[in-house]
Amino acid sequence: MVSPFMPNGTLLQYVSSPRRSCSIDEKLQLLYQVSSGMTYLHEEKLLHGDLKAQSVLLDESFRAVITDFGFAEANSAPELRAPRTVDHMAPEMLDDRRPCRPTAKTDIYAFAITMYEVLCSGGPIWVGRDGQVIDESQIALYCRRGQRPKRLDDVPDDIWMLMEECWRDNPSERLFFVEILVRLEDYRQ
Repeated sequence: MVSPFMPNGTLLQYVSSPRRSCSIDEKLQLLYQVSSGMTYLHEEKLLHGDLKAQSVLLDESFRAVITDFGFAEANSAPELRAPRTVDHMAPEMLDDRRPCRPTAKTDIYAFAITMYEVLCSGGPIWVGRDGQVIDESQIALYCRRGQRPKRLDDVPDDIWMLMEECWRDNPSERLFFVEILVRLEDYRQ
């Protein structure tokens, strides 16, 4: 796959750069763009399967462009594929007995974790009570038990509630990207 050069790096690099300070509104505007792209993919019956801030590039105008389609597949594909990292995997994908393949709802879960990743400026997503970063085996255990990343103090209540609705344990209770777009509309610009 060939794409135009994206001179501004990844979304993760952008929000975590010590040389710039991104406002929460700017981060939410970028997340709106990501949700818009994911809405399009899902409308076309395509799944990303490994969405994270590292999979989003910024073009010359600092617009978010979803990339890294190595795990993308048609919604009806029968194969089981799993993302490369546990951080963004939905609990149903981490089931030891019967892990599920990527679905539209696992993309929604990954988007919620991506939101967290962006809003915490690329800092660690999964941190224990002692403040130490949790390893992948512990992340899987926490996630299967219904635990999620700790609350970020500077995230508005409505945005935190949106994230909670996207990372619910029960996939059928998670939102759709079109609903996320409506909720992020104020940050569209």
